[in-house]
Amino acid sequence: MDKMLTRMVLMLLIVGMASAGTVTLSGTCIVKNISRGNTVFSLSNSGNDSAYSLILTPIIQGATPTASPYSANILPPQSNVTFALNFTNITEKGVHAAYMLLAYQQGGSVFTATFPCLIPFGNVTVSQVLVAANSSSISNGNLTIKISAFNEGATNITANISLALPPSFTYISQRSYSVDLAPYQEQNTSFSLRLPLYSRQASFGSAAFVTYSKANLSYVSMTKFAVLSAQPSIVTSSLLLVVAAAAVLVVAAFIVLSLWRRKRKRKSG
Repeated sequence: MDKMLTRMVLMLLIVGMASAGTVTLSGTCIVKNISRGNTVFSLSNSGNDSAYSLILTPIIQGATPTASPYSANILPPQSNVTFALNFTNITEKGVHAAYMLLAYQQGGSVFTATFPCLIPFGNVTVSQVLVAANSSSISNGNLTIKISAFNEGATNITANISLALPPSFTYISQRSYSVDLAPYQEQNTSFSLRLPLYSRQASFGSAAFVTYSKANLSYVSMTKFAVLSAQPSIVTSSLLLVVAAAAVLVVAAFIVLSLWRRKRKRKSG
């Protein structure tokens, strides 16, 4: 009896350890050569589990990656991997909006993530537009992302507003908007999207871009934000399950310890 309980506890502990692993990824674009746009994307994993079968696809406005997609077999915990990126078909000099779309596997599940960045080609331009983002989930599974753009310069600007999101999101509205920004004026736009179905992810890294051209140069403003897809009830239920599992383990451990003590007493008696 005590051997069976011991095995049960060990099995529960093994399952608990296997499900406790997390992959925490962060990515950075490092420009190596501004004149040619040579960039290195560095991806690190600060979690305690490995990411497998990584596929990286650069998405950039006004240029084309020379080799895409990029791949890596594994990214262990507390390690990093770098991808050397080169681009061609550059439409104009200046800063361009880009994001790295990553797909990877953890355990038996596949996840996607986006890492937005700004990449300059030839010139480092400074945008005169301020941008802010606000996201709120709707009860029917839709999401509204509100973007505000403010022109802090003294000249008119015709700008394009777009988002950097994983492909698991479905656009209900337009994918981008063209807005006219008068000097010291603000314009607001809203994106409507449907949240990913059957996703275990609760948070998605995202970004909003405001791009425009002036004197044959490209300008970009970017703001990063997180989209929360999990409902509070789901998060609470998951937490309760974890607490319940921990309680089961504690009770089982006490039972095994009690049986072991009784067995020792019988032997000593």
